[in-house]
Amino acid sequence: MSVSENHVAAVRSPSQAVTALRSLAIHPMGIIGATILLLVGLAAVFAPMITTVGPAEIDYSAILQPPSAEYVFGTDEIGRSVYSRTVYGARIAFFIVVISVGLSLMVGTLIGLVSGYFGGRTDIVAMRVMDAVLAFPTLVLALAIVAILGPSLINALVAIAVVSIPSFARLARGSVLVVRELDYVRAAQVLGASRARIMFLHIAPNIMPNVIVFASLTASSALITESGLSFLGLGVQPPTPSWGYMVAIGMNYWTSWWLSFFPGLAIFLTVLGFNLFGDALRDVLDPRHTS
Repeated sequence: MSVSENHVAAVRSPSQAVTALRSLAIHPMGIIGATILLLVGLAAVFAPMITTVGPAEIDYSAILQPPSAEYVFGTDEIGRSVYSRTVYGARIAFFIVVISVGLSLMVGTLIGLVSGYFGGRTDIVAMRVMDAVLAFPTLVLALAIVAILGPSLINALVAIAVVSIPSFARLARGSVLVVRELDYVRAAQVLGASRARIMFLHIAPNIMPNVIVFASLTASSALITESGLSFLGLGVQPPTPSWGYMVAIGMNYWTSWWLSFFPGLAIFLTVLGFNLFGDALRDVLDPRHTS
């Protein structure tokens, strides 16, 4: 049985979907990844409850203070709590990752679905455009887009979404080329089902496992790109806390190691969580892959 046929069965059989969820729940790396993401997500949601001062609150008597009982992560160059800014930075990180990956998933999957199903000139034009975008390194293209639009949270989000669309499109197209040849799709065509119905009700649901796995892995790249843009001053603008920008500020104060260490650790752990969870999803949903 091909991977696509397995995915068809996974979508159409509730028992197999439950089995997949159970497998994910006991997957060691999946548990670790999900735990990391859950903790970071809870910190983002309950930031006001787990911090004692706001991320923009300044204490001029505690400038560049190292970690202490009062400021567990120390303070920055103007006396703000690094702990508070790191926790609130999780909100920005998750917002950008979820929205940018969600946008690129929807747009890229739609392009791949249409391109793969119709083929011909539609496929050629769509894929050549995607190839042109993929020709640029991700961060370089994101930098170019933000440079044109201007540095801001929304523009960084748009840039990250745009650079991720071609990968989703090519993945979706490849899956569609396999699924559209399956018997149930040909049967729907013979029975006179419309193209839209075949694409969105018969093909799309059965390519989603591949797309979802790829989205979970793309999330880590989106976070790294956002951090890179903020590090260069082209992403989230101060005083809004951003992990990348905090790391950049810390580079100016080498002796104050805590300025870069804690936001850098937050980036590392969150990226690790996305990667581990994505690998676990791949193990569960892709029968060809063995851990």
